[in-house]
Amino acid sequence: MTVLPEVEATLRDAVRRHHRGRATAGRLRLGGAAHKLGVLRRSRLRLVGAGVLAAALVAVVAMIATGNLAGGPSAQPAPHSAQVLPAALRADFVSLRTARSMSDALPSDVVAALARERIGGLDVSQSRLLLDSQTNPVWLVPGPKETCLVLRRSFSGPIARTAIPSACSPNSVVEQSGIVSISGSMIAAVLPDGSGPVTITLRDGSHMRLTPNRDGAIAQHVAQSPSRLSYASADGTPRTITVPTPTPPPGDPQP
Repeated sequence: MTVLPEVEATLRDAVRRHHRGRATAGRLRLGGAAHKLGVLRRSRLRLVGAGVLAAALVAVVAMIATGNLAGGPSAQPAPHSAQVLPAALRADFVSLRTARSMSDALPSDVVAALARERIGGLDVSQSRLLLDSQTNPVWLVPGPKETCLVLRRSFSGPIARTAIPSACSPNSVVEQSGIVSISGSMIAAVLPDGSGPVTITLRDGSHMRLTPNRDGAIAQHVAQSPSRLSYASADGTPRTITVPTPTPPPGDPQP
């Protein structure tokens, strides 16, 4: 059968359009798949990135928490450990062998006074209250090399005031003879365990006899300055502590 040229051209055009349509549909299908693949890849990357960021944040939080617990800026400082006191010092003073209580703590003004006097080497965390008095408390403040007897004297009157005298000696002396403190009309002392009654000789030759308390401490107001203290140590050995004559301030009359 013979086909007219016009009809043949029309058929060829239709065939070409058919093939072009199929090719376009295939490309569209491939493009859609590629697009979906790209979206999936980008989603995975975002998920991975979010996971890495979350892990980093968890690590930072853990580091901060660990730092705070292990001693970061907000952690509390470690408490200062007490100094080691000589065994002989503890053996000679029962107060240092007794468990420390809250009443043994030094008031802040006493600690400040010891700091102003530049008395070094003392361990204020080992202080012991020897005599509990509202107006004249007495503390023993030991150290590895030196020990002090500290008083806190309160004076009433038109102008109330407080004095904080102290007397210190090397531990080698304290272990044998204790410590004596004289402040104005107040004499205080702490003696090694077992020491007998104390005889205080005043400047005019008169005597006073005092018995140390269970911590070996005495404190007494006296009418005049003492010249010496005498007592028997735990083994019965007589001991005498001579008190130097105080130097009067310039302009004061001599006794």
